[in-house]
Amino acid sequence: MEDESIEELTPEIVTDMIIEQAIESLPDDLQPTVENYINEVLTRKKIPAESLLKQDK
Repeated sequence: MEDESIEELTPEIVTDMIIEQAIESLPDDLQPTVENYINEVLTRKKIPAESLLKQDK
């Protein structure tokens, strides 16, 4: 994720940043499991996961 100026920050960008940092802080072997779980929960709630999770790692 690129550095954003404070004026460019939106709730979606801040959410992206928080989720990305949280997942990156997990041990490598847990990251895919947590990402899959988040995707499943968001899908059930009909929230597009790609709007919250960075897919390219």
